[in-house]
Amino acid sequence: MTLKAELAHSAVAVLSEKWARLRCGAGPPDPDECRAAVRRQLTDRSDVYSFGVLLVELASARRPIETKREMKERLTARWAMARFIGGAAADVLDPHLARTPAAERALEMLLELAFRLLGIPRLFFHGPSCFYSLCDLQAANHGLHERIAAGGDEDKHAVPGVPVPVTVTRATAPGFLNHPATEVLRDAAMEAMRTADGFVVNTFLDLEAQFVACYEAALGKPVWVVGPLSLCNRDVESTASRGRTAAAGCQQAITAWLDGQAPGSVVFVSFGSIARKLPRQLVEVGHGLEDSGRPFLWVVKETEAAAPGVREWLEALEARTAGRGLVVRGWAPQLAVLSHRAVGGFVTHCGWNSLLESIAHGVPVATWPHFADQYLNERLVVDMLGVGVPVGVTTASVMVFDDDTVALPREGVVRAVSALMGGGEEADERRRKAREYGEKARRAMEEGGSSYENLTRLVQSFAQSEVKGPKE
Repeated sequence: MTLKAELAHSAVAVLSEKWARLRCGAGPPDPDECRAAVRRQLTDRSDVYSFGVLLVELASARRPIETKREMKERLTARWAMARFIGGAAADVLDPHLARTPAAERALEMLLELAFRLLGIPRLFFHGPSCFYSLCDLQAANHGLHERIAAGGDEDKHAVPGVPVPVTVTRATAPGFLNHPATEVLRDAAMEAMRTADGFVVNTFLDLEAQFVACYEAALGKPVWVVGPLSLCNRDVESTASRGRTAAAGCQQAITAWLDGQAPGSVVFVSFGSIARKLPRQLVEVGHGLEDSGRPFLWVVKETEAAAPGVREWLEALEARTAGRGLVVRGWAPQLAVLSHRAVGGFVTHCGWNSLLESIAHGVPVATWPHFADQYLNERLVVDMLGVGVPVGVTTASVMVFDDDTVALPREGVVRAVSALMGGGEEADERRRKAREYGEKARRAMEEGGSSYENLTRLVQSFAQSEVKGPKE
């Protein structure tokens, strides 16, 4: 039996049984009499709530209370919600039904409806900047993706509904799921966003106030900005181990090396956890850092270092730049590095977490975006916040389709590092703005700050069983 047929059959059977009980008699119920009985015995709220419980019963073939199960599974609605939130919605499906992709998707839709009827608020958390999220939403609202698909690779398209001019190309357009094969998933994600009760964003008002206001207006739902979340890590141990625990010897070596450098003299270079540099591009980065003449701390992924010939090349680079350069293979404690007094600039892939961590510690950036939200994040920090200098790439420079082109030669790396770490009015202004935003970020997270108060109101809104807007 299909899920749709099972639901229809079970709905008739269960509702008929409930109606019969209301009549306190046997036999098929009279519909008019049943409706009158429901109106007499159920309030609007209890009626809606009960139907939510009924939907969970139908989907799982369980009773509302399963007394013989272990404690955490006895309340069926609560158990189903926990499985759904944990990404295991398929566990809720009636074991007698076939577990097909179509059935699981139908189940997810059914549970989403059930939980809304049960009065359970649902929040949507999007990892990128509020500026990017606004562009992404407006691109979907105004059919921008369709226009880009019909145009050429280099055609420029304006993003509508944004308070500042924003143009994108096919390569820099907003969206994580723009490939034709992922359109269904993209549409489902967008629908989940539009039907959420509110939105949580890792940013702070003094950084993106105008975009927060526009995003909230475009959504018609409250937006809580509660960041920078990285500033929750205040003590040395949690700052150093955020994300994972580095080997003690490696961490101590990094700190000791930084302690030996002059304040603000080191350029930190890291491109996140996903993007993998091609060997030819990796070599150009290394030569650029060497030729810049600046002290540098460069994080190279283990997969990058394992490429043929790269390990030996890195060892030779370290020998030539001994004392001035440090190459870290694998993972590095990014928060601890950015908060160190010796670090004066960050060459980054423009992932929002990395950008926000750098801003929160008052460190200006050189921007090298690779994909997805990173190009628009670059526009935010360079054009609007004034804390970044672009390296000048406009195409992907990661391992995609085995392309071995070099997006940025060593001369470009030298120019970017020199602009970031050098003197002059523009560089001084970037550093001043970065320090200013760093101070505002810390104030936002302190008691009484905008992010602290927004998080407090968010918690209170659930405690009061209604969703309220954030504090402006």
